Amino acid sequence: DGRIASVYEDVNKGIEELKSLFQREIYKILEEDIMTNVLNQLDLSEKTMTEFWERSKAASMLSFKDVWFVRSVEGMKAQINESLTRIKAKIHIITPKLDDIDLVALSKVKKYVNVRISANFDTNNPNDQVKLAEIVNYPNFNIRLYTRENLYSVNRDFEEVVICVASQNEFGRIEIAGMGSVLDEHVKLFAPILEDVWIQSKKISDSEIMHSIESSQVSAGIKQPIPQPTYESSQTPSILNELEMQNKPPLTSVKNDVVNTVEEKL
Repeated sequence: DGRIASVYEDVNKGIEELKSLFQREIYKILEEDIMTNVLNQLDLSEKTMTEFWERSKAASMLSFKDVWFVRSVEGMKAQINESLTRIKAKIHIITPKLDDIDLVALSKVKKYVNVRISANFDTNNPNDQVKLAEIVNYPNFNIRLYTRENLYSVNRDFEEVVICVASQNEFGRIEIAGMGSVLDEHVKLFAPILEDVWIQSKKISDSEIMHSIESSQVSAGIKQPIPQPTYESSQTPSILNELEMQNKPPLTSVKNDVVNTVEEKL
């Protein structure tokens, strides 16, 4: 019995030692492998989130910098003039009316820059005549008649696009809403639309424009009435008429004086 009890104690002691060793090894494995792996994953997740955050901040800054909105006619005119200062080779401007274009700013572009204008104009309008005559003087300017009056737009070098839809409100004022962008995907999206406007616009040669202007000016000169002198009527016309009749010489004496003068010269 004593031996059995001793063996039993030894067996239990061995089992406890194995349990303790097993627990230590398992804990070590968990600590070294699983827990380390979890910490590594957490560290990687933190780095990933930090990178996404930095990219999101950069993307938001990019959107505010390279995409903007236009909500007024004055703002669109300013946008056109600003785009004119950054032209490299070509620009296409679309406006409802020719009067919306600042020719002073447009005349400052380099002579090698190709300028295309799509706008509605009237060769019988004196203001349009002045601008058309000036545009014709620039060989690098091309203008076409676009009568729809529903669009403000600029396409600069196929690198920057501004496009706004124009409409008339109930009070007769023009309201616009649109956006501008230098992002490639936006330029590729809107550029074909603006090129289609150029294709739809009516092509008019410089000679046709000048002929229309000259014909309009001639017609205006013929139709213009000759101003007639006007005299103010006096408050006492009868008295003035009597005085005038008294001071006026007889008609026969005037005729005789004229005849005598002619005979003396002969």
